[in-house]
Amino acid sequence: MYLIIDFPANPRNCKGVVRTRTLQLAGNRRGMTDHGRRLRLKVGDADLDDIGEGRARISRHFMDALDLDEGEFLRIHGPHPILVTVLACAPEDEGLDLLRLDATQRRRAGVQIGEVVEAERHEIPMARLVRLMIVGHAGSYHLTPDDLRPHLAAQPIMHGDTVSIAPKRTSFDAQVSILGLTLAEFSGSSTQCGALLARVMETVPSGVVRVLDATEIQLERGGSDDVTEPSDGA
Repeated sequence: MYLIIDFPANPRNCKGVVRTRTLQLAGNRRGMTDHGRRLRLKVGDADLDDIGEGRARISRHFMDALDLDEGEFLRIHGPHPILVTVLACAPEDEGLDLLRLDATQRRRAGVQIGEVVEAERHEIPMARLVRLMIVGHAGSYHLTPDDLRPHLAAQPIMHGDTVSIAPKRTSFDAQVSILGLTLAEFSGSSTQCGALLARVMETVPSGVVRVLDATEIQLERGGSDDVTEPSDGA
């Protein structure tokens, strides 16, 4: 049990949120899962910078209570449970029992601003094997497991997911000059048109998994019986 007393100035969008309270960890409550403690948090709107990024923000007090580091996963128990990447809140939210989600996340979870939901740390197992099928025509481009690994590792995946892969990325540098005077310099990268799609056909273990360096990746071509180009992973 934690006692949190916090009085930051000018809280945003936090009407009805208690700042002085006893934080009860759900380890002693009925319905507790084996994965750890649950917290009850009030849903708030996401900041502008977080909209569309698939992440949630909570107080560091609660991250510590759940043994969460930034970038790890929080399971939100709404009418439709969802997984979100968690980050620490802004300083003015510190100590609030507030969970900031954008409109897309709230719609997926079936919750609205002001509702109270339960949240807990979620451990996502590593995939030992991921089998994928290339959707459509890949042309002359030959995909390898190493081409796919960064895209698969960017977020948790499960059977049925579809991943977009740009066939080729080219780096560039450019300058804007007038009368010999350089006004601006740019650097970046671009991809070819016509990104390829890969559909997740199987994962071991099943369910939501993470792809790491040790994950074996197998490729199939759509409409072909030619399987498999295993990676060098375990």
